[in-house]
Amino acid sequence: MPTLLEGHGQRTENFLLAMREQKSIPQHVLEQDAEEKCHLGRWLKGDGSLRFGEQSEFLQILQRHEKIHHLARQAKLALDNGDVANALYLGSVLECENNKMIKELRNLVYDEESALSCSHGTQH
Repeated sequence: MPTLLEGHGQRTENFLLAMREQKSIPQHVLEQDAEEKCHLGRWLKGDGSLRFGEQSEFLQILQRHEKIHHLARQAKLALDNGDVANALYLGSVLECENNKMIKELRNLVYDEESALSCSHGTQH
C-alpha cells in the first residue's frame, strides 16, 4: 500500500507540474475511464474493495478518486481552451482532493492493521 500511494502521489505531482508548465500530459491520464485503469483505481476496484468495500469510508474514497480524475480532465480542457487561470485553479482543487484521499486511505489501512495486531494479542 505505501508503494502504491507513493506512486499515485508521484503521478499526480507529474500531472500538476506538466500542467503548470504547459507541457505534454500523457493521454492515458485523460481517458474517460482512466480512474478504472490507473494503478490505484485497479487496487480500489480489486483488493481494496475486497478488504474495505463494506465500510462507508471506502465509498467516500472511491468517489474522491473518481473526482480527482474528473478534475484532471476538466483542468486539461481548460488549459487547451487557453483558460490557464481556471486550469491552475482546478489543479489546486485536484491536489487538495488527492491529499485528502491519500490521508483517508492511510487511515483506513492503518485502522485495519491496528485492529489486526490488537486481535492477535488477545485470547478468546
